[in-house]
Amino acid sequence: MEKIMENLALEKDSTPKELLFEWDKHLSYLTLNKIKTKVTIDNPNLFIERRNHYLGLVPGRTKDQKLPLSNIAKLSVRKKINLFDILLGLTFIILGFAQPLFFIFAIITFWTGVSNKVIITTNLKSKFIIPTNSKENAQQLIEAINEIPVSK
Repeated sequence: MEKIMENLALEKDSTPKELLFEWDKHLSYLTLNKIKTKVTIDNPNLFIERRNHYLGLVPGRTKDQKLPLSNIAKLSVRKKINLFDILLGLTFIILGFAQPLFFIFAIITFWTGVSNKVIITTNLKSKFIIPTNSKENAQQLIEAINEIPVSK
């Protein structure tokens, strides 16, 4: 009887939790790509809905993924820098030797090019990547997933 009451308490407390993530790719003041990701944690599944917005306005296709929480093997948060930003920053550094003003552009390019990503690794070694501008939101997602008791 006690086990049944415990299961009922878990079911009542298992309201789906939604977290929203946003990542912007800029080139100076021009937004090249905006990725909005909605993650819904609903025991026993994790739903990931990702939508691209080209130039920040034109909506692209929506990609939906469903992942059982019992299949999650590892969660991590990593910093990332876009390859385009590295190449552009290096170009500005080279130009900076001719005109020192370009060193400022290089610093800005490297600064705005750094973002975070949440990496969800499954038992089958496949990876789900959620880009975000906020490390705090990424940590909230990891904590929310770790709080849920999962039977494996």
